[in-house]
Amino acid sequence: MTEYNRIGKRFVSVSSNLVGKEDLPEIMYRKEYFRCPILETLAAAYNGRATRPEVLNTPVVLEAAERMMEDYGQRNWKIYCDNMREKLVREGFLREDSPYGVWELSPRGRRHMGLT
Repeated sequence: MTEYNRIGKRFVSVSSNLVGKEDLPEIMYRKEYFRCPILETLAAAYNGRATRPEVLNTPVVLEAAERMMEDYGQRNWKIYCDNMREKLVREGFLREDSPYGVWELSPRGRRHMGLT
């Protein structure tokens, strides 16, 4: 799991073996809290494919949500997970042709996570 150092209301990534420096901004904004947890969840627990509730109810995603709520005082963390999913689709890590409600790693995402 990635470690973060707190700087004010944001986090700075200390080490990230999942996402290259060019992919992850130095300062963690709200939706960026969920990048690694979503990818980790899909790669490890569900072998690249899961429904939205399965992803959102995993301990690693709930931990990221708790951390974001502590920092920003907002309870609508699921919206930020959905926004991160859309960003991961645009970046090519998740498939955009998955059935409704299913989050699935793309071939690029599988390679990135070491599944192929």
